Amino acid sequence: MSLEMTPRYPPGWPNEEIISIINNGTHLINHLGHSSTLYVMKLCNAPIFQEGPYCGTSGLTDVDDLTNTKYCFTYSQGCYAGAFDNWHYSYSQEPPEPDYPGGYTMSDSVGEHFVTSGHGAFAVIMNSRYGWYLRGSTNGPSQRYDREFWDAIFGEHILNIGKANQDSKEDNIGLVLEEHLHTPWLCLRWCYYELNLLGDPEVEIRSRRLFCVKNNLDERVARFDNWGNLILKGTLTQNTTPEASANDEFRVQDSNGEDVAIIDMTNGEMYIQGVRQMVWQDPSAASDEFIIENSSGPVAYIDESGDTLV
Repeated sequence: MSLEMTPRYPPGWPNEEIISIINNGTHLINHLGHSSTLYVMKLCNAPIFQEGPYCGTSGLTDVDDLTNTKYCFTYSQGCYAGAFDNWHYSYSQEPPEPDYPGGYTMSDSVGEHFVTSGHGAFAVIMNSRYGWYLRGSTNGPSQRYDREFWDAIFGEHILNIGKANQDSKEDNIGLVLEEHLHTPWLCLRWCYYELNLLGDPEVEIRSRRLFCVKNNLDERVARFDNWGNLILKGTLTQNTTPEASANDEFRVQDSNGEDVAIIDMTNGEMYIQGVRQMVWQDPSAASDEFIIENSSGPVAYIDESGDTLV
């Protein structure tokens, strides 16, 4: 997976810039900044006029007005942007405006609009209550979850967004249990419960596919990704004698023309003569091998004996 990062820091960018970034098809957005139930990333979405909530009287529909056809994924540490119950916090306003005591917004939260409008995001992870930061530090409570989420995606190769969000919580569970001992982490438990995924939890972040097998309906049933992970629609059967059938199949043969690995294109079942090796060894040029490579070299292969290294 290639990644081009474009950092933006307040107050030096207008909201037209993030609108352009989204409309131009940016795939991943990671946000840390102030938000509210109707406002995130300097975008306000308040289709129903309402006094009190931040930007509630603006009439702006920045999210609903997006035009992108390539949907993005957005992770935000901001407060209340994912408040799917529409609760808005209390806050003080500059005189002569009265203080707002808190209440429900008549418009749905900005996070909901991101995933339910015609454009915007295919999923967001946002807080239903306060996001928590640590002034002058990158080690605040919300940042701990943000860091572990992206580590799940890029470090642990957990591309399923629901599992990656859960992994970020599991990786912080030790700190949650000890939060009373560490002042910077006092709100970790709070964040654990209010950090929500809005969208389909089974969706995966798009990664580069080095090799894939499709059935006659053009559906992927097996693939090797950029890290050498083997993803099958079916199951892997080891230590068996692969036998080709009438089904369209992907076949790997040894130098004698014998099948050592087969992927059934109808159901994604894979059968190998050898075993799946979990300890990496570089492929030998002397052997007949099916090798998957990324830009740095081999990441997976099937050797002549049918052993599969991923």
